[in-house]
Amino acid sequence: MPARPSASPPRGEDAGEIVIRGARQNNLRSVDVTLPRGALVAVTGVSGSGKSSLAFDTLFREGQRRFLETLSAYARQFLGGLQKPEIDSIEGLSPAIAVDQKSIARGNRSTVGTLTEIVDHLRVLYARAGVAHSPWCDLPVESRTAEAVVQELLEEHAGRKLVLGAPLVRDRKGSFRALFQDLQRRGFVRARVDGEIVRLEDAPELERYKRHSIEVIVDRLRPDPESPGRLRDAVDQALELGDGEVVAIGEGGERTWSTQRVCPETGRELPELEPRLFSFNSPHGACGACDGLGVLKAPSEAAVVRDPALTLREGALAVTKANGSGLLFPNVDFEFLERVGESAGFDLDTPWSQMTAKARRLVLEGTGAKRYRDAFKWNGQRSRGQGSWNRVFHGVLGSLRRAWEKGTRRKMVDRFLSEQTCPECEGSRIN
Repeated sequence: MPARPSASPPRGEDAGEIVIRGARQNNLRSVDVTLPRGALVAVTGVSGSGKSSLAFDTLFREGQRRFLETLSAYARQFLGGLQKPEIDSIEGLSPAIAVDQKSIARGNRSTVGTLTEIVDHLRVLYARAGVAHSPWCDLPVESRTAEAVVQELLEEHAGRKLVLGAPLVRDRKGSFRALFQDLQRRGFVRARVDGEIVRLEDAPELERYKRHSIEVIVDRLRPDPESPGRLRDAVDQALELGDGEVVAIGEGGERTWSTQRVCPETGRELPELEPRLFSFNSPHGACGACDGLGVLKAPSEAAVVRDPALTLREGALAVTKANGSGLLFPNVDFEFLERVGESAGFDLDTPWSQMTAKARRLVLEGTGAKRYRDAFKWNGQRSRGQGSWNRVFHGVLGSLRRAWEKGTRRKMVDRFLSEQTCPECEGSRIN
């Protein structure tokens, strides 16, 4: 019986290898190379030998191309495509991202996603292929009809002054002179520019590199439930100009109505999905509480209280000066703090652990807007003297927060701060 041919040895991913055959990218000349998977590999050589052509223009480009191929055809049309490198074959290569070999100025908002720019692909994917859900009921947003908008406007503004506008520019940079001229040619008279209603012929010269918002004023009227025809016409025109949105400015404030993005339970409008809403580096997407950092730095009782067995006068708080003569924060001495204690019902000679919860809270958080008499002295080159004034006691933690927000004595204040996950975004950084 003839012998069976031996099975070929495993190659590629099954063998734990990346096998490159016939690489001809840039100055490479049909290079064959095998790289181990799951290992740190350094590509070395003299200048011009093809290191970058192999690592980035061949290996990484093919890995990134395969990453894009994992997305749907709908998503790929927004992300664009990559040409396959000049190569015969690559086996064992997974979808890949790359960190360029360069110095990167890292900030507080830098992540692996921002440094590799993979987050830019994800932002576009979420904005273009995502399905918006209401943050109030967690259900997909719904559309409403123009007639529903008309009926709600009649219910809220019947018989009262109402200005209807169509949003054309939302927080974008530019001078928009051509837009104003086009609106005039189409017969419009007024627009609201950055919150102020102006006549189009008197529209201000907008700074090109600042962000602006512009709504064209469609009509000014008093809605009449008995004759809603004019309101219907104005709403239809505004929705057409504003891509499904109309701004209603009434006596009680303003509100944007949408026919496309509405919470199914509360009826509240939601913004259109766009990439900047998914960026914690943009004011439109960043959490307002933590400014897109995901954490908050704030003074805490644990960082301030040094020894609860001691009294305030003995140095129970870490902000007490070493000589015990007064407090570092707030800028008061024990004499003033004693005056506050007499009014608030605590003294400086009771151990911190034995003080009531209310007294400890007053020392840490202050006593509100109430003012106490405090004395001060000055000793200058030409004069010296003393005086008094009524001042607010902000408390130890309150004074530390004020100093941190104002940016004063940051190095000293930082000792008493601790990081905690932002309660608003729960660390996601997005608003």
